[in-house]
This record gives sequence, structure tokens and C-alpha cells, in this order.
Amino acid sequence: MKNKLKKISNHKVAKHTKTVLKWKFSVISFIFLPLAIFTLLTAKTTIIPTIQSFVVLTGSMKPTLPIGAVVYTQKGSAIQKGDVITFSNNKGQIITHRVVDIKKATSGLSYQTKGDANNTTDQSLVPSTSIKGKVLFSLPYLGYLINALRSPVGFLMFVILPILIFIALELWNIKGEIEKSIERKLRQELSIKKYEKIDIS
Repeated sequence: MKNKLKKISNHKVAKHTKTVLKWKFSVISFIFLPLAIFTLLTAKTTIIPTIQSFVVLTGSMKPTLPIGAVVYTQKGSAIQKGDVITFSNNKGQIITHRVVDIKKATSGLSYQTKGDANNTTDQSLVPSTSIKGKVLFSLPYLGYLINALRSPVGFLMFVILPILIFIALELWNIKGEIEKSIERKLRQELSIKKYEKIDIS
């Protein structure tokens, strides 16, 4: 009796574990992976016009944008004081800071920027031509996953492996359903044969 109960308990634990694993891999496969792929595409290509994504590498915009956050920007949007923009500085570095002032000149508009965590404004004004876009929204810490996906090992671990495990779980479920179907048919056939024998006698 104890062995039977232990077997049932182990079966329930295994079933619960499989359900949790399937749920986790479903979330990874259908939410995080598409989001990560979308971010990678918008970071390197113009597959979606005017939309670009950038990974925050410094803490100059804390707590609004923590290190590892991903910002999604739109080029061509009207920029106002208080907006967060992504731009390239004189050294070619990509910076995401807040606009604290807008200055008009004969050559066009220039923007004074500052990191939320910085005590002083940036030394150079940002011309309109250097602006990559205005930040529409951001996702914290996604940048760590994006940076990992850029390496072959990370791509294997976070993309290929979860997909393979998800496929394996689905095949396992299909196998279980087939076995249940065969078992039901065998029971029906046995019941019919048993009924026929009883009826003949």
C-alpha cells in the first residue's frame, strides 16, 4: 500500500514539475524570445522604419533607466523639454539622456541634455542631426539577455535550447495522448469481447 501511495505521489510531483517546466518554456518561447529578437532586429537594422533599440550601459540615467535596460526610440518625433533622447556625441558614443533645455540657432535647434543621476549638464549641445530618436518606452534588464544572445553560446542557451525543450515536451504530450487513446480502444475491445462471451453463454 505504501509503495502504491509513493508511486502516486511521485507521479503527481512529476506531472506538476512537467507542467511548471512547460509553462516556463512557453513564456520564454512566446514572450521573451520574440521580444529579444525584435530588439536585436531594431538594434541592427531598419526593418521597422524610424524605430531603434539601444542597451543602456551606464548608470547616468538611474533610477529611470537602470544599467542593462533597453530603450526603444522613434526618430522624427517632436522633442520637448523633459523628453529622454538617444544621440551620438562628439566621440561617436551613443548616449541616452534627458533634454533640460532647447536652444534655437540659425543652423537649427540644439538640445541641452543631462543624465538624471548626474550633477551637471552635458558639456556639448546636441544638434538635431545627432539625435537617434526620442525614447518611447524602456524595459529594465532586458539588455543583459540581448548581450548574451549576441554570443554563440548565449544564442544556443537562450534560443535553441528552450525551443528544443519545448518541442520535446510537446512530443511527450502527444505520445501520452496516443498511449491513452490506444489504451481506451483496447479497453473498449475487451469490454465488447467480454460482453459477447456473456451473451453467448
